[in-house]
Amino acid sequence: MDKDSTLSATDWFNKGLKCFNKPEAILFYSHALTLDPYDEESLIGRGSCYTVKKSHEGAVADFKKVLDIPPENRNAPLQHVLYAIAENFRQQKDFPNALHWGEKALSEDPDNDRHQELVAEVKKQMRDIP
Repeated sequence: MDKDSTLSATDWFNKGLKCFNKPEAILFYSHALTLDPYDEESLIGRGSCYTVKKSHEGAVADFKKVLDIPPENRNAPLQHVLYAIAENFRQQKDFPNALHWGEKALSEDPDNDRHQELVAEVKKQMRDIP
């Protein structure tokens, strides 16, 4: 029996975490997600890797799937997941979606400087577009 076939979703997540900025991290997180499609840590880990690699569509899909996890079972603070989605849209220069998700993040945490800066930057970019 192949030793990889006995690994749990947590084992795959931990392998991904150890090599976060390397290409195999996405593969390890994906393995974990085949065992548990709603493994929150693997969704966030893979979404973060996708963000770093500028694969924004994959990142947004993973972060949105985190939002499908019932709030009572979700560990990640809602405002951080919303911000991650907004940031991916901002990096794609999809400013209407970045503003939508950024404002959602800001409504969850109105005093967060990072959220305020993202919303202000996106609004500025939208004004500057001819």
